Amino acid sequence: MIKVGGNVKRRWRSTAAATAIAAFVMCVPMIAAAFAGTDTPYACTQFDVVDTDGAPVLGIEDIALDERYQRLVLSAYDRFAVMAAQQDGTALPGGGLYSLPVEQLERPGPFVAQRLPFGENDQPLIHPHGIGLYDDVEAHRLAVVNRYSDTHDASAATLMLFDISEDDLSLVAEIDDPLACRANDIALIDATTAHFTYDQGSCGALGVWLERIFSPSRSGLRRADFAAPATAPETVVEGLAFANGVVLTRDRRSILVSASRDRVLRRYAIPEGDMAWQDPEIILGYDGGPDNVSVADDGRIITAVHPAPFALFLHMNKWGPLPHSRVVIAQPDGSDPLIIDGSKGQLPGAATSAVEVGDVLVVSSAWDEGLGICRPSAAGGPLKVSDAN
Repeated sequence: MIKVGGNVKRRWRSTAAATAIAAFVMCVPMIAAAFAGTDTPYACTQFDVVDTDGAPVLGIEDIALDERYQRLVLSAYDRFAVMAAQQDGTALPGGGLYSLPVEQLERPGPFVAQRLPFGENDQPLIHPHGIGLYDDVEAHRLAVVNRYSDTHDASAATLMLFDISEDDLSLVAEIDDPLACRANDIALIDATTAHFTYDQGSCGALGVWLERIFSPSRSGLRRADFAAPATAPETVVEGLAFANGVVLTRDRRSILVSASRDRVLRRYAIPEGDMAWQDPEIILGYDGGPDNVSVADDGRIITAVHPAPFALFLHMNKWGPLPHSRVVIAQPDGSDPLIIDGSKGQLPGAATSAVEVGDVLVVSSAWDEGLGICRPSAAGGPLKVSDAN
C-alpha cells in the first residue's frame, strides 16, 4: 500500500518573424530528444487522469501531498483552451483543484480525480497555478495562485487561501494586489503567512514581452499576509531571472527557490522577526530551466526541469512540438543529482512538477495531459511499489 509519510510536505503577431524563428530552431526539439531516455533507477509510464464524469483533466501545473487525507491535490487548467477563448472573445473555461487518492497509484491508470468544490460559496473562475499545503493539526489549509487572466500578453492573478477538508474547500481570504500579477508558486510558512515567487517584474503586454526577449533579473520572492489581505505583499528577495518554484525545507527553517533563467536553486534562511534576509546559498545548478520544486520525506530535493526552454517557448505559442521532460533528484545539500529524462508516453511533456509518494515519483505538466508514474526499476523492469510505512 502506498502511504504518504510523516508531514510530507503571446502571442507574436508577425507571421514572418514566427516563421523565421521556427525555422532557425527547428532542430532544438530533435537535439533535446536525443538526450531523452537516460538509464535511471526508475521505469516511467504516462497515464491519463479523468474527473468523476470521465472528462480528461488537462494541464496539471502543480501537485501537493496531503498526508491527512492520503491524497494528491492537483492544480489544473487547460491553458490552450483559455488562450483560444481570450483570442476569440468567448467565455473563459475554468480550471479546478482535484483530489486523487494515493491508493490509486498502486495500479495502472487511468486515474480518477474528484474536483474539490468551494463549499456553498459561488464557484469562482479559477485557473490554479502554484499551490502550497499547510497542516499543523489545527489548521489544514491550501494556498493557491489563481491566474484568472493568463496569456502571454497580459497578466493578472490573485492569491487565495482555503480551509481544505476531505470533500471541499472554503475560502478564508484572498489577496488581489498588482504585486501578485505575475505570482507563480506559493508556500505557506504558517496558517496565514505565505511566500510566493513572481516570475517577471512587468504585468502589461509590452513589459512582459521585453522581459521574455531580454531576460532581465527582475523577479524574486514576496511575502503575503492573509490575516491582513488588504496589505500589499512585501518584496523580500529580488534580482532573480524568472523565479519559479518555492518550497520549505524539511526543518522549515529555509526556503528553496528555483529560477528558470538563472538555471539554479537557491536556499534562503527564513529570518526571525524583522531581521533582514541574508544572501542565499546556491545549492544546485541545472542543465535546463528549473520549474516547481518539492522536498521528499528524507529531505531530498526533487525538481521538474525544462531541458530545452526555447523549445517550450515555441510550443507555448503553437510553433513547435511538445518538448520532452526532465526530473532532477538531489540530496538535501544539492549533491549527487540523479537525472531522469522521459519522452511522451513515459512522462508528460514539458514537466512542471514532480513529487515523491512512498517510493513512487509522480510527474505532471501544465502543457500536457495525465501524470507520469515512475517506479523503482531493476534490470528486469519495474518493481512492485513497496509500503512506505
